[in-house]
Amino acid sequence: MKLIAFIFVTVVCFLSCNWQGENNQEKRSVIKKDIKSEEKNIDSNKAAELVELAKMKFKTKIINLGTIPKGDSTVKGRYTFKNIGEAPLFIEYINPDCVCTGYEHTKDSVAIGGEGYIDLTFNIKDRVGSQKLYAMLKANTKEKFYKLTLKLDIE
Repeated sequence: MKLIAFIFVTVVCFLSCNWQGENNQEKRSVIKKDIKSEEKNIDSNKAAELVELAKMKFKTKIINLGTIPKGDSTVKGRYTFKNIGEAPLFIEYINPDCVCTGYEHTKDSVAIGGEGYIDLTFNIKDRVGSQKLYAMLKANTKEKFYKLTLKLDIE
């Protein structure tokens, strides 16, 4: 009886080990596929890093207009920049923090070495005191966003 029990346990262990071995082969092939897929992702990320991007260099990102008399209705600050990157530069969007602020900018792409502008206009009607306006800018550059600031005091 002990011999039959011993043979039975040995056969069960042998079969279970063999079954896990087949299952491990399947797991290994899935892992290999995942590793190859990850390598492809890494390669595509490196390729994305190699894409040439434009680069903006502003003369200034902060404009202080000083003291403005209350009678004026709108004021404008002009930000100029140069494309010092390796690709044409284009502005994706500008987002002022206030509906009282409008903007205009270079509509066409700015060539390598070329210059462009962004104008922020602020409606100061019915406003007094120290004012700070901000606008966020996104372009096809490595730096994700640029913050432009317009300061003024209204008498």
